[in-house]
Amino acid sequence: MKIAKVHQFVESIVAYIPVMFFGIMLLMAAACDLFKSPSSPEDPVTSFSISPDSATIEIGRTMQLTATITVAPGNPATGTIILWSSLDSTVAVVSDTGLVTGRSVGETKIIATFEGKRDTASVQVVQSSTALITSISPDELTLGQRTQVTITGIGLQGATEVTIDRATVGVENPPAVNNDGTQLTVFITVPVGEDTGSSTITVITPQGNPTTNISLVQFATILARSPSTLILGQRTMFTITGTNLQGAIQVTIDRTTAVVENPPAVNEDGTQVVVNITVPTEEA
Repeated sequence: MKIAKVHQFVESIVAYIPVMFFGIMLLMAAACDLFKSPSSPEDPVTSFSISPDSATIEIGRTMQLTATITVAPGNPATGTIILWSSLDSTVAVVSDTGLVTGRSVGETKIIATFEGKRDTASVQVVQSSTALITSISPDELTLGQRTQVTITGIGLQGATEVTIDRATVGVENPPAVNNDGTQLTVFITVPVGEDTGSSTITVITPQGNPTTNISLVQFATILARSPSTLILGQRTMFTITGTNLQGAIQVTIDRTTAVVENPPAVNEDGTQVVVNITVPTEEA
């Protein structure tokens, strides 16, 4: 009797083993789903390139690089910024929009990066073949003054002379030119009496003779006066030295009791004005 019950018990356990095994497998599968790492999303950018992949530009000139981005269907690229850089910024620099500017003779790589992908372009910079003026500072010359003029441009290396279409204007040649030919400086003196108005500046270079305009203007300036003091109770001859003083009609002083014998006497070239001034004894 006891043997029969034991046999029955064993049979019942054996019958439940498949069910228990299946349940254990389900629990293990659920645990794996719970703890496994999420799958990495598909990279939306399938290709990234810049063009042209090589180019030659002159010093001071620019060239635009263009980036091409290809994305997988249904997976738009999330990034919006392309990072641009130059391996050698002394040869060429690149802007945030991919505009390359040549700075000195040589070769460098321009690198563009987007969402982990990158591409490069080889850029060779050569000497400028044509000289060009882009700006001049100051753009006015005052009569009677010596002025340092800075001319900015492209291909100005080797400049030997700066000329102006005014025979009486003095230019202190040769000009000083920087290494990459993008800037030169020169001193120019315009004598008193020269006509005002627009003039033409020309830079003589092996790459050509570019021109630009500059204006001659007339401003009155006081450089000195004599004597430096006025004595109370005395009439003093007062001399003012300067530039562009021709046409002076009056000299004033900020003391209401002082008497100035206007109009003053002015010399022909406008460099000197003479007037008599009397200061009363009661003036403080």
